[in-house]
Amino acid sequence: MRFSVNSVLGASSCLLALTHALPTPQENSCDASSQFYVCSLNNFHGCCSVDPCALTSGCPDGQSTPSTNTGVSQSTCSPGTKAFKQFSPTMYTIGVDNPDSTNLHVENTTSTNSHTEQVFTFANVPSTATKIGMGWAASKSITEFVTIGSATGEVYLLDPAKLDFTTLPLTSDAVTAAIDPSNPTVGGAGFGAWGDTKSYPLPQTHIITAAGIENHELLAFKISLRDQGNVKLAQTGQDGLYLQYDC
Repeated sequence: MRFSVNSVLGASSCLLALTHALPTPQENSCDASSQFYVCSLNNFHGCCSVDPCALTSGCPDGQSTPSTNTGVSQSTCSPGTKAFKQFSPTMYTIGVDNPDSTNLHVENTTSTNSHTEQVFTFANVPSTATKIGMGWAASKSITEFVTIGSATGEVYLLDPAKLDFTTLPLTSDAVTAAIDPSNPTVGGAGFGAWGDTKSYPLPQTHIITAAGIENHELLAFKISLRDQGNVKLAQTGQDGLYLQYDC
């Protein structure tokens, strides 16, 4: 299997670009007691009073997807949809037995030369998806958003066929061997000081790469910190790492 990534667009200003996300018609259809979520674990896509993305049965409210976009889930994107965001990747901390499907946590402690690095996967990417890019977001309701230090993340494209996700933990050597040497780096995730939400109000949306990721049903990546720092970011149907593509 061969993967390719086009040149990352823009310089560091692009990597750290901040845009305020506008509500979609789907989000506007929710009442005051609920918010709009898109989940991969249970394919829920709609309004809910609690975060349903960690619940196998979906939203306990029994609310359905708004009629403006019926049937669209995180793994199915209606033809003609532009800039669809697929959230909630499955997270695997390298060297740790159990996958963590809810949190992004990467750390680099240079004084002790210790690292916390993760692999994350997006499943069921539609075969019709084009202009596949990546970013990260923090909504007004995010439950955990911590950045310490320069917090510049590097994202690498992996060949999932070279990794055994049924036998954990994923080892550092195995993950390194799965990096495509011809197109290793997807882009830089500039977390920086964005966790200071008093200075940088929520919601936030940041680009890692605007497009150029080759389409596969399962996409796998590694994320690590380049310099001293610590990043913790909740992952929900509207927070954390996401793929963006047209269908």
